[in-house]
Amino acid sequence: MSKKRFENFSFTDMEYLYQGLKALIEQGEGVGFHNADMGHPTYRLGAEGVTIKDNQLCAESPGVNGLFQMLSEVSTRLKEEGIEELHYIWWYDFTSWEKFCQFALNIYKSQGGL
Repeated sequence: MSKKRFENFSFTDMEYLYQGLKALIEQGEGVGFHNADMGHPTYRLGAEGVTIKDNQLCAESPGVNGLFQMLSEVSTRLKEEGIEELHYIWWYDFTSWEKFCQFALNIYKSQGGL
């Protein structure tokens, strides 16, 4: 995940990008998830701290999920620039696969999944 896709973005640009990507998950339609299935076993395992290596069990992993990679990069950058000190109610730390999966599963469950 060494790509620096957003290095020229301002702090405000990063906030907008972050909120847009987060909203994709919150819609619960599965955009950015394997087979549009936010309850897929890969994410359930990920939420428990188990990381599936790229292409080990399925076509999904932290190394191939573009939504996770973008959210992780944006979250890391926002953290480096002090987002947590602002105490925004919309902030969620997506820097790890486990946290990404936990967030997705919570949305999935809130919509009647699992």
